Amino acid sequence: MSGDELSAHNRMLATYKTGTPVNVILYSGQFTQKLAGLYKKGYRIYKAEIRFIVKWTDKEDSSEWNIVLPDIYLRKE
Repeated sequence: MSGDELSAHNRMLATYKTGTPVNVILYSGQFTQKLAGLYKKGYRIYKAEIRFIVKWTDKEDSSEWNIVLPDIYLRKE
Protein backbone atom coordinates (compact mmCIF):
# COMPACT_ATOMS: atom_id res chain seq x y z
CA MET A 1 0.00 0.00 0.00
CA SER A 2 1.08 3.57 -0.52
CA GLY A 3 3.22 4.72 2.40
CA ASP A 4 4.48 1.22 3.29
CA GLU A 5 8.15 1.15 4.27
CA LEU A 6 10.59 -0.80 2.11
CA SER A 7 14.03 -2.24 2.95
CA ALA A 8 16.94 -2.28 0.51
CA HIS A 9 18.60 -5.64 -0.22
CA ASN A 10 21.10 -6.14 -3.06
CA ARG A 11 19.21 -5.05 -6.21
CA MET A 12 15.77 -5.08 -4.60
CA LEU A 13 13.39 -3.29 -2.29
CA ALA A 14 11.33 -5.54 -0.02
CA THR A 15 8.52 -5.11 2.48
CA TYR A 16 8.27 -6.89 5.82
CA LYS A 17 4.62 -5.99 6.42
CA THR A 18 3.63 -9.67 6.61
CA GLY A 19 6.56 -10.54 8.89
CA THR A 20 8.58 -12.20 6.14
CA PRO A 21 10.34 -10.33 3.32
CA VAL A 22 8.38 -9.88 0.10
CA ASN A 23 10.36 -8.48 -2.81
CA VAL A 24 8.43 -5.58 -4.29
CA ILE A 25 10.91 -3.92 -6.65
CA LEU A 26 13.86 -5.21 -8.67
CA TYR A 27 16.20 -2.41 -9.77
CA SER A 28 16.75 -1.91 -13.49
CA GLY A 29 20.27 -2.24 -14.85
CA GLN A 30 20.44 1.52 -15.43
CA PHE A 31 19.35 2.32 -11.86
CA THR A 32 21.81 -0.24 -10.47
CA GLN A 33 24.66 1.54 -12.28
CA LYS A 34 23.49 4.96 -11.08
CA LEU A 35 23.20 3.69 -7.49
CA ALA A 36 26.69 2.13 -7.71
CA GLY A 37 28.07 5.53 -8.70
CA LEU A 38 26.36 7.15 -5.72
CA TYR A 39 27.67 4.39 -3.40
CA LYS A 40 31.21 5.19 -4.58
CA LYS A 41 30.60 8.79 -3.51
CA GLY A 42 29.60 7.60 -0.03
CA TYR A 43 25.79 7.71 -0.34
CA ARG A 44 23.61 4.94 1.11
CA ILE A 45 19.89 4.23 1.07
CA TYR A 46 18.53 4.97 4.53
CA LYS A 47 14.82 4.91 3.79
CA ALA A 48 12.45 3.80 1.03
CA GLU A 49 8.69 3.72 0.85
CA ILE A 50 5.95 3.09 -1.67
CA ARG A 51 4.74 6.37 -3.15
CA PHE A 52 2.30 5.20 -5.82
CA ILE A 53 0.98 1.94 -7.20
CA VAL A 54 -0.28 2.18 -10.78
CA LYS A 55 -1.99 -0.45 -12.90
CA TRP A 56 -0.46 -1.29 -16.25
CA THR A 57 -2.41 -3.27 -18.86
CA ASP A 58 -0.66 -5.21 -21.61
CA LYS A 59 -2.31 -4.24 -24.90
CA GLU A 60 -1.61 -7.64 -26.47
CA ASP A 61 -3.09 -10.02 -23.90
CA SER A 62 -4.96 -7.62 -21.54
CA SER A 63 -3.02 -8.87 -18.51
CA GLU A 64 -2.79 -6.33 -15.68
CA TRP A 65 0.25 -5.56 -13.55
CA ASN A 66 0.73 -3.40 -10.47
CA ILE A 67 3.73 -1.11 -10.91
CA VAL A 68 5.20 0.20 -7.64
CA LEU A 69 6.78 3.66 -7.76
CA PRO A 70 8.90 4.25 -4.64
CA ASP A 71 10.53 7.20 -2.94
CA ILE A 72 14.14 6.31 -2.18
CA TYR A 73 16.09 8.46 0.28
CA LEU A 74 19.89 8.56 0.33
CA ARG A 75 22.35 10.24 2.65
CA LYS A 76 26.09 10.54 2.70
CA GLU A 77 27.81 8.49 5.38
